[in-house]
Amino acid sequence: MIFDLSPQAQVRNTAIIRAKGLTTLESKPRPARMLATMQPTRDDQIQQRRMSVGGAGIAPLKAIGASPPIYTAKMRYDETFIELVQVAEFAPISERLRRLLKSDDADLRLSAGMSITDLAARMFLRNENRSDLMVMTAILTGRLDIEFEDEPGQGFPVIYDYDPTHMINGSDWNNPSTGVPLTDLDAAQQLLADDAGEYGIHFWMNSHTWKNVVWSDQAKDLLTGSERGQYIPQRTDMNLRLNDPERIVWHVEDGSWRDEGEMGRGFSSVNKWIPDDVVIMTTSDPFEGEPIVEMFDGQVEVRTGWDTLQLRPGQQSWARIDDSDTYQWHQASTRMPRINHPECIAVIDVGP
Repeated sequence: MIFDLSPQAQVRNTAIIRAKGLTTLESKPRPARMLATMQPTRDDQIQQRRMSVGGAGIAPLKAIGASPPIYTAKMRYDETFIELVQVAEFAPISERLRRLLKSDDADLRLSAGMSITDLAARMFLRNENRSDLMVMTAILTGRLDIEFEDEPGQGFPVIYDYDPTHMINGSDWNNPSTGVPLTDLDAAQQLLADDAGEYGIHFWMNSHTWKNVVWSDQAKDLLTGSERGQYIPQRTDMNLRLNDPERIVWHVEDGSWRDEGEMGRGFSSVNKWIPDDVVIMTTSDPFEGEPIVEMFDGQVEVRTGWDTLQLRPGQQSWARIDDSDTYQWHQASTRMPRINHPECIAVIDVGP
């Protein structure tokens, strides 16, 4: 059978759903998956910890035989707990489709199976979109406001301890004559170096923002007409005017998602993961042995029989029968992003 609703088939069905195709822009790499490390967990809570340790200083001298002075380390350790939240929804599976799954006609069975697969694939994508939006919102704003649709007013904010100076207002890069992208990037690099001890070397933006860098008068003025007649700056040209040029990486990403019911497939119809006129800058990642951002991926309780439940890791797909004998297709994940090093992130607004 192409698609089996029985509990024994749920693992295989999940694999089928994950393989479904997307539109071109939705298929592009997702910045959230590159900026945040996926971290499996069995816990329902994660620790949000911030440890500040003062400099080690210099040990004192003492005479031989004398008692050494007492040393007390100057450090602060703050710890809070954040609950993971479930991203979950279900859709009814019509009696007609269930009948067709048992039809003697192979074509009808195939058609019914694909209809259910298409529905489940949309639900899988919706779940992944919400997870990625949580990550990008946390990075871009330094906070995440959790709102439960089934319990209005019962949500909570997650604050990621951004220093306000890391939300930078740069020049308007849309104006080639007045925008100074290299000056803005240099200042953000220096800010991260001052606060984290390392220059920002990863620059994240979309194609619109990158084009404004290339077309800026500041970038073109670095070149000489004798060797570059068209005055088109390359990334290496710009790197040399910035800090730590050998390690700089430009990430130009146009991955996007579409609103419910949106039929268009082009840029005018999508929501970009990295908005126009925004640059995300980070230091090296991992930083001091720890990912800058993590997305904790918990377990989901899946019904495997009429009287049995099983905890499974990651996003899950399964069917169940409710009290009115209606089949439902469920899709769920349990997730929460954590920013371990907000001092390693700067967000630059380069719009008008």
